[in-house]
Parts: sequence; structure tokens; C-alpha cells
Amino acid sequence: MEFSAMKSLAEKINFVKKNRGVTPLLLFASKLGDLEICRYFVGIGAHVVGTVDEKGSNVFHYAARNAAHGLELLEFFASLGGDMKRKNEDGEEAAIIAVREGNFDFAIALFNKRSEDMSFLAYCIRNAIGLDILKFLYKKNASVGNVGNKIDLKYLIFAAAGFGDLDITKWVIEICRKSLEYRTDVRNKILLAALKECGGNMKHGEQIVSFIMKKYRLKFLPRDSESLLKSAFLKRNIRVADSLMNKHGAYILDITLFLKKLISDENVKAESIGDFLKQVGKKVDELLTNPLHFASLNSRPDVCEWMVRQGCDVTAIKTGSLCTVLHFSVFNKSHGLANIRFFAPKMSANDVNRKDCRGRTALHISLGKKRLDFAEELIKYGADLDVDFNGCNLLLYCVGKNTLTSARFVYEKKKSLVNGLGPEGKTALQIATKFDNKPMIQWLSKITSIPRSSRLEKN
Repeated sequence: MEFSAMKSLAEKINFVKKNRGVTPLLLFASKLGDLEICRYFVGIGAHVVGTVDEKGSNVFHYAARNAAHGLELLEFFASLGGDMKRKNEDGEEAAIIAVREGNFDFAIALFNKRSEDMSFLAYCIRNAIGLDILKFLYKKNASVGNVGNKIDLKYLIFAAAGFGDLDITKWVIEICRKSLEYRTDVRNKILLAALKECGGNMKHGEQIVSFIMKKYRLKFLPRDSESLLKSAFLKRNIRVADSLMNKHGAYILDITLFLKKLISDENVKAESIGDFLKQVGKKVDELLTNPLHFASLNSRPDVCEWMVRQGCDVTAIKTGSLCTVLHFSVFNKSHGLANIRFFAPKMSANDVNRKDCRGRTALHISLGKKRLDFAEELIKYGADLDVDFNGCNLLLYCVGKNTLTSARFVYEKKKSLVNGLGPEGKTALQIATKFDNKPMIQWLSKITSIPRSSRLEKN
């Protein structure tokens, strides 16, 4: 018996239980049933609206396939706080499943409940919906291309350039034509942004770039060129980068500065740096002095590893500052710890304990910056607790930097350092008195009042 022909709730319950297999009751009912049966399963606590199947699909994914009752179930599940943006293991959201199933009213209604600032049409393009369906949706209701009551110029063309093919891009530009013709400066700004999106379109980006450039004859300012090329290189879209540079006049004003921007970008892939260097015919050490030091300060360990494979020396000392890559890594807020873990095992104890031109090891700087995680890792790889700085041992250095957490850290590692004397024979407590740091003074007063035999305890 078909579910739609059943009249009694009991029949529906029996059907679901008999045919659901391993699918949770509520999800199976969401796909084939009506509001009554879904209310029943929620009411008895059989499943909650957050239930998912083994592939991560929830009630909206299942209701998206329910042509007869999907809309009423959408309202019900939304009122219960269901996750309307959830992606399953295939990376699909319920709204896109509904589009592919031809359940367009459900898809649009679900999308509109999400309060997105892009149009439904742009959303479909970003999710690889084909041109035939896009045209059908637009013909059925042109507002699918709007945000509010205006055509979606913020995302529609960008979505086409970044995720669509050439035919989709041409069609989208055509439906936006009147708005693009309103002001040349606005149009050019939008199209330049669309060209930037082409950098991420591996399959169709080059074609779309050529179409836009030929149709609109855009001229690039230096900042435009570099923005477009950076996008292409970051995404490793060499065809787009090559097309922009060799066919359409894009150029890099300062290739060294451009390389630095690539290395420092949080999303850069190490291979992207190599692609860029091949494009300009240079090696990394031809453009940067001590490139590994720059990467240790500004990038991730995989970028540093790539540079090592290119022949950069992990133990090199930067001329002038005498800093090693460990010194620079300590200043890298985002990836310093990971970089230390990459570099330190490849360095000798002498390298780990090298001092910069001011007499500081990487351990000194770590403690001065209160990065105890950095300090712990450096000690693990041979950083010396007996290192001095201008006549002060490591604990006196921390006291002189007025960093109580670091001083406590060093004390726990080697308690005898509290007995050291600094310049002019000053004790740790005497050095601390120049700061208005009562917790530091109280702590030092306590630990320096311990009997001498206990204070000399060593790890």
C-alpha cells in the first residue's frame, strides 16, 4: 500500500516501522509521510529534530524529497529549531537536494528562511546547478535573482565567474545587463571582482577571463593586477594567471613584495609559491635575502619545509641581527609553535642556543613574551636553562622583564636560579622592587625566605 493512500495514523506508523530499514523513524517519515506522522514521532520522543542518519543527513534533507508534504514539514521542523544549513557527508545541503529533486518551492522556501544576503540563484550557481535549471527557476520567478527587490549584483556575477561555466556567466551578465550599464565605474568594479573569482575556477576560469576582457576591454591599475594575480596563484590556477599576464596586460609592479604577500597569506599553499617563481623565472633566494627567516616569521611549517627542499639552510644566521629561524618563529603568533617543532629537531644544541645581536636566545624571547608553550618546546630540544643575558640568569631575566608567569615557569624548571645575582650583585627581589608588581614581590619574598639547603635544590 502506498503511504499517500493510508488514512489512519496507525497504518502510517506501521508502514514506517516496517519499511524504514536502518533509517531513523522521523527521517523516513519526513521523506514519505505527512505532518501528522512526523508530529507523532516527535511527540513520543522517538527522535528529535536534530536526528541524523549514518551519512549525516537530517530531517530537511529527507523532507527535501517529499513533493507532497515537504513545505508543511519545512515549517514544522523550522519551528523546532532544526539545522537548515547542515551539510551531509557528501557536502550537500537540503535546499540543493530539493533543487535536484525538482522540489523547487521547498528549496526556495528553505533558502529564504536562512536570511542569506545572496540571491537563491547565486546560491544555486555556487552549488553547481546547471544552466537549464537556472533558466527555468528564473523564468518561473525572476525574484530568485534578487536580494530584496533588486538584482543581486553583490554575488550573482561573482558566483558565475567563480563556480559556473562560460555559458552561465554570459547568461548571468545578460540578466544583470541593465544594472551593469547604469554606471561604468560600478560595472568595471564588479567585473574586476568577477575576474578575481576566476582564480578559483579551475575548469572554466581562463575562458571566462578571456570573455570578460574581450567584451569590456578593462584596464588594470597596479592594485587590480596584483589582486587578480594573487587570487590565481593562491588557488594554483596557473592558466588564469598566465592568461592575465601574457594576454590581458596584468602585471606585478614589485615581484619581491608580491612574493612576500604570497608567503604571508594564511591560505597560501607552498606549491603556489613555486608556481609564481616559475612564472617570473626566479628562485626564492634571488628575490629574498634569508627567505627561510621571513617564512618562519610570517608563514606555516609546510611553507618552511618547502623552502628547505629548495635548499634554504635551517641553521643560517641573519646578517646584522644574528637571529636564527627560531628567533623569528617566536614572533609568529599563529604558527610559531608549529614552526619551532619543525625547525628545532633539525638544529644542534649550539644552534638552538644561539644569541641574537642583543644577547638573547629564542628561549629568552619566548619567556619575555610569556609564550611558555614556545619555551617548553625549546627546552625539549636543548635550550639551556643556564643561559645568561647581560649578567643575569634566566630567572633574573624574567624578573627584569616583570613577567611573573615566566619567572614561575623557570623556577619550576630550576629552583637554584633564584639564588643568582645580577648586575651590581642585585638579587631577584631587589631587581623586582623597581616594578609595582606586588604578586611578583610576594612570590619572590616567599621563595627566597626558604632555608638555604632547600633553595639549592636542583632538578
